[in-house]
Amino acid sequence: MNRKEEDRAVEQIIVRLEKKFPNEPPTSIEKTVHAQQLALARNPLRDYIPVLIEHAVKDRLRRAALHLTAAA
Repeated sequence: MNRKEEDRAVEQIIVRLEKKFPNEPPTSIEKTVHAQQLALARNPLRDYIPVLIEHAVKDRLRRAALHLTAAA
């Protein structure tokens, strides 16, 4: 996967996560996705980066939602 394909996949991840987590601000989702992409920047297996990003961000957003629910 080249950089252009990876960037396209990351943008698709952002759109999917915005739909899945409508109560989360879109800018927060975008920042979290890009932070995860940066965290994986040195990973040589680029084909798996979008999948790893999506799973990690989903986990973070779910945990955040659980904390909000528990606090309410």
